[in-house]
Amino acid sequence: MANGDLAVRPQPCVLGSVKANVGHLDAAAGVTGLIKTALILHRGVIPPQINFDEPNPRLELKRGAFALSASGIAVGRGGQHHGARG
Repeated sequence: MANGDLAVRPQPCVLGSVKANVGHLDAAAGVTGLIKTALILHRGVIPPQINFDEPNPRLELKRGAFALSASGIAVGRGGQHHGARG
């Protein structure tokens, strides 16, 4: 998909990291991402990114396709979420 195609999505793809919460994991990095995804689906909330206040303005998150979670974002059935766009 071209970047222009992503901008027309009804909601952004929320980006996050486990590393900020638990540190460098090397071999366990993949499984922690899988566990985080399973917990998001189970609990229905994308957790906030720890130690995150504002995105770098050069990321241009307000333009469309991506967002970061400064506070928890509720996820409904079918993966639809309701929260800030960056």
